[in-house]
Amino acid sequence: MIIDALPRLLNRTSFLVALISISWYCILVATGEYAKWSYPILIGAAICKLTSVAPTSIRPRWQNHEDSNGSSSSSSFFNTHRQRLSSSCCSGGILRSIYKSIAHRISNDSHQNNLYILSTTIILLPCIIFYIRRVIRHLSKLTDDGHYNHDELANDFGKLSAASLSFLLLPVSKHSALLSSLNLGEIHVVRMHIFAGTFAIVAGVAHGLYYTWIWIVMDEYTYRDIFPGAECFQKGYDKHCHTKFVNLLGIINGVGFVILGCTALWWVRRHYFNIFYYVHIVLAIALLFGLVMHYNKMIWFIAPSLLSYVASNVPVAFESLYKWSKGGVGISKVVCISDSRGCVELTIATATRNDYSGEEARGGCEQQQRQRAIGKYVRLTVPEISSKSHPFTAFCDPRHPQDVKILFRPIGAFTTQLSKRLQSLVTSPELTPSELTVSNDTRQCPKMIVNGVSTSSDMLGQAMKHDIIVIVAGGVGIVPYILLLAALRDIDVERKFNNDGEQHHIQKTRHIHVHWVARDEGLVRYIVENYFSLHRQGAHDSNSAIKISVHHTNEQTSSMSSTSHNDESDTLTEFVAPSETARSLASPTSLFEASKRSLLHNVLPASVFASIVFGGLWIVSYCYENIQDKHVIET
Repeated sequence: MIIDALPRLLNRTSFLVALISISWYCILVATGEYAKWSYPILIGAAICKLTSVAPTSIRPRWQNHEDSNGSSSSSSFFNTHRQRLSSSCCSGGILRSIYKSIAHRISNDSHQNNLYILSTTIILLPCIIFYIRRVIRHLSKLTDDGHYNHDELANDFGKLSAASLSFLLLPVSKHSALLSSLNLGEIHVVRMHIFAGTFAIVAGVAHGLYYTWIWIVMDEYTYRDIFPGAECFQKGYDKHCHTKFVNLLGIINGVGFVILGCTALWWVRRHYFNIFYYVHIVLAIALLFGLVMHYNKMIWFIAPSLLSYVASNVPVAFESLYKWSKGGVGISKVVCISDSRGCVELTIATATRNDYSGEEARGGCEQQQRQRAIGKYVRLTVPEISSKSHPFTAFCDPRHPQDVKILFRPIGAFTTQLSKRLQSLVTSPELTPSELTVSNDTRQCPKMIVNGVSTSSDMLGQAMKHDIIVIVAGGVGIVPYILLLAALRDIDVERKFNNDGEQHHIQKTRHIHVHWVARDEGLVRYIVENYFSLHRQGAHDSNSAIKISVHHTNEQTSSMSSTSHNDESDTLTEFVAPSETARSLASPTSLFEASKRSLLHNVLPASVFASIVFGGLWIVSYCYENIQDKHVIET
């Protein structure tokens, strides 16, 4: 029980640290102390990086008590809650209940509205308070001729945009422990990045339009009064030239903001992802320098998210380069499923037989490994095809949870080329294991890089809150549920304990209904024979009644029969690499991913993160105080 309680204690500590850090950050933003915004974010992220560990087991959350007749007993209900109330008063259960309530409301796995509430609370509300306080202060101070100081009011819009930039890069930092400690999935928190970016663009454009109105309507400036002339492009330019350079940079940054916002629209991302991707990278770097040159204090505004992003992504990038130098991850098996419109299953071997959490595989740990692998995804990079990484749902064979599997259907350009490249491995009649080491051979498995296994959502935790579960999936969309069904089948709820350490009688009969709609006969047969057959074998040991309905929608193919396809070669073709070759290559797991199996394994990633962020903070402080000059634009 002590071993099991320690990870829960550390994860609760991480949750509270993350909550306090973000609350502290929001207060500092609202009060306008921009030079201190970095401290709560960076300190909290470093602590969460150290204390976030993977749970040793997943505990069931069904709390539906019934009497022997199967109907709910009101007296049992009230007795149970009276016992819980008395236990809470005696053992600090009230604080535990508050913690659970907050954690449930922050988690976004089942409620997308929670993300909008969080975005409003963390990003919008502090920034609006910061803006209103500045506007009230400037409205109370009139100029000598009795008018409002419109320059200051216009600058308030600019600082409102800068304030929202302080959170912009936190949701897109790789393996970020700060937001994951709040049970926020890495995929879902990208919406917070979009929210902060949209708010920054709108406020920045308002800042530019306000100044344009001042120049044209109030001051009646000409082009020469706003932008620098030839005399300004000399050493030792005066204050007026500096102001013109600031104006020019403001216009350039404003145009960059508009282009960035337009290319980041959903329609562009959906149909022209390459344009969105490269414009995003180039303009983001250019705007970083442009904004700091436009306003010298901008570095303090963007330091929290910028340093966190650098400390999270740079080590992962160097680790990816190291894996690339080693030959990429080891592909131990490729299965091309015939009669499935090109579906391919990849098996990625772990170099040291490690699971998703970095724990060595042992006989008694397989159930825990399966549970931890649920709701995972990886970013796969194949330099031979594309330099960009692409996300794929990751799962494992419930019988062999040590290796990472990917099953995909070719849809876009990347998956189509990857599918054809992998099919060339299994269709070559001359392929022999010795040819795997031959360089520049098209029959050799392409070099692939996977750096870290990330969590998309707590699927098992959400499923275990319900007595009746209905799953509807289409085609290869069944992949995320393979492990979920295996974990729900394996959990013996009568031997599990709740967080208070008390055993409860829990309803034995639960129903899981799976409706899988697919039209590819080969894919259906492969999944049923290799994964769904496990549920028939272990049905008598399971506490849950699992019913899987396969809706085969392709009427042109023959009806499926287990006796008509006994030869495995009729359903799939395989490429199997020698185990020594696959294991000698890089592991798909990352040293820097969150939730390692113990506190000791977190020391290295936490130390690297803390060294980068606090070293970077010192550099920012030193440059601001000793190098930057607000009257010299190039500094």
